[in-house]
Amino acid sequence: MRTGWEDWPWEQGTVSLFGRLHLEPRRSFFQADVGCDYRYAGRTLRGQGWHPDLAQLRSEIETELGTPFNSVLVNAYRNGRDYMGYHQDNEPELGPHPHVASLSLGASRDFILRSKDASKKRFTLALHSGDLLWMQPPCQHMFEHALPMRLRVDSPRINLTFRQIVPVLL
Repeated sequence: MRTGWEDWPWEQGTVSLFGRLHLEPRRSFFQADVGCDYRYAGRTLRGQGWHPDLAQLRSEIETELGTPFNSVLVNAYRNGRDYMGYHQDNEPELGPHPHVASLSLGASRDFILRSKDASKKRFTLALHSGDLLWMQPPCQHMFEHALPMRLRVDSPRINLTFRQIVPVLL
């Protein structure tokens, strides 16, 4: 069964971590309003407009949450071997109080929040197809998050992370 996802502009990006280049352990693509650029781990993604389906989805999420978004990073996890390590969405262009709305489609996967304080307390959420997770301030200041490998998962998951990019003053 074709889902339409196969035709999206997927790529496997290269990121810089601890001074070394690595292929990202997933495929992704970025869409945003023209002029909205997003940088992470040495990678720059440029906003060049929206696919109509993603623009409609953005509008629905904005209405549901009452928060504007001008970009989306779409990640494809082909199976449980694809993952995202611990990180925060705290890049300067996300502003001092970033909101991230994360929509899960496809296979269920665990999402882990780990506190940044000395306790390193962890919280695991099972995200299922259709779940919308909204990380509001101060989430990015207090926690790191990850999508760990789950080798028993053999079907794909698509994750759309909507963000508001703000101008960065130099």
